[in-house]
Amino acid sequence: LSSSAPVCFCAMPHAGPVTAAAFSGDGKSLATVSRDGTVRVWDVPDAPAGSSRLQLFVSDSRIFPDGKRIFAFDYSVGARLLELPSGASGAGPLVPGAPGKPRHLQFQGLDKAGKRFVGLLRDGDHEAWVFDAADGKRLAGPFSFGAGKELQFARLSPDGARLLLSATQEGLALFDIASGKKLDSLGGLGFVHDAAFSPDGRLLAVSGMDTSQRDYSKGLFSSGNHTEIRDASKLERVVVEVKHGGGTVLWSEDGRRLATADDQERTVR
Repeated sequence: LSSSAPVCFCAMPHAGPVTAAAFSGDGKSLATVSRDGTVRVWDVPDAPAGSSRLQLFVSDSRIFPDGKRIFAFDYSVGARLLELPSGASGAGPLVPGAPGKPRHLQFQGLDKAGKRFVGLLRDGDHEAWVFDAADGKRLAGPFSFGAGKELQFARLSPDGARLLLSATQEGLALFDIASGKKLDSLGGLGFVHDAAFSPDGRLLAVSGMDTSQRDYSKGLFSSGNHTEIRDASKLERVVVEVKHGGGTVLWSEDGRRLATADDQERTVR
């Protein structure tokens, strides 16, 4: 960027809002993801011309930060890794299913180096698997709370060595990915909305609602939205408790600040 560089404000011709965008590794292509169920790849700087070089129809997708690959799921073929900008299938289906019944794998996030990613199965088994981000090979799993326990989300530690799971009404569980062993667990948290490792992996921000304050028979409906910062090596140890922000949590790059977004209170702190 420079003061003399032209700036273009243009609308990509998606039929819905654009939710993600990333440049390819060589900077010559731009991939965009939209809620209209499409992924489009554009030549740079010709993107404003309005014609995409590639269009894919998917139900769920995430562009990797390096711009070289994209996670794509659709109900006809399942979850795959696609190469950018060609759109060629680099790996898939990532979790094989029965003929005509692909497994519903939902992308949950990458480690800090972008070498591993985690996905959740959403079609009955409620398991988490860890994959190689380069070739889609399954590295570890399955991880779960047990049969019939519905998983809410999964988070990788920044170094890709630990996996945090949250299950409805079950709390949190921390696993060592290499051995598959459960390192720690924590229940009695009410409804956990989100959790995020600090950039150095030492702390864990957990947000949610304390449902212990609810008693419908007495007309008490307080949800007690709050965020706790816990020791990532000992989940029961609370370092800081904040009496607000029961939604999404996000650490600053240096790990010194934490943003919380609460959709009920419509606030960001």
